[in-house]
Amino acid sequence: MYQLVRLGNCIHVFDGQNAMFIKSTLANIRKALDPKGLPATRKEILRGAQWILCKDPNCKVQNCRKDGHWIAKSAI
Repeated sequence: MYQLVRLGNCIHVFDGQNAMFIKSTLANIRKALDPKGLPATRKEILRGAQWILCKDPNCKVQNCRKDGHWIAKSAI
């Protein structure tokens, strides 16, 4: 399962199954979010993303234990 993650001002795609960050290409961003109704470009998707603070106690993102991070809930 892919997640769109924001660490500070940087946006990454996290592969939860392999517990590693992968390239944030348009295809991977679409996999991380619901592909229905997303804008056509990567920039538009990232600009319209709605972010929520991660509250998962079993989160595998290493930075989550330190400062926390934001997860994209959806994109408009």
